[in-house]
Amino acid sequence: MAVMSPAHPAFRKLLMDQYLRLIRDGAEGLQLDKAGILWPLDFNPQLPVSPDKSLPLGVLETFQELLPKARAINPDFALASEISYDRALPYVDVSYLRMGDMDMDVALRYTFPEWTATIFGEALGTSTR
Repeated sequence: MAVMSPAHPAFRKLLMDQYLRLIRDGAEGLQLDKAGILWPLDFNPQLPVSPDKSLPLGVLETFQELLPKARAINPDFALASEISYDRALPYVDVSYLRMGDMDMDVALRYTFPEWTATIFGEALGTSTR
């Protein structure tokens, strides 16, 4: 799996075009997988932000841009994502988690009771960890 930052304007435009096309075609929501991978640094000199802010800001700005445009097409549009970053709470209707991440997310649920998550349970022997 490659990590690409939506802080790159051309890449985010590509994502937004695809997302909005899906919604126009009838998708009632999107599940954006792996959005919680926020730690890699991106030293591309063409970035509009510093290396440490590329992924967190890129992901949040994508959510911020997507929701009003998606809800202009479908007011009931819902967004799910594999993310438990507290800054994503205003944008993500439900988070998708893996069993191995549950301990940390109990604290998030306690702190933010409005947060909703679904847990992915892997079958014995299928974990990549």
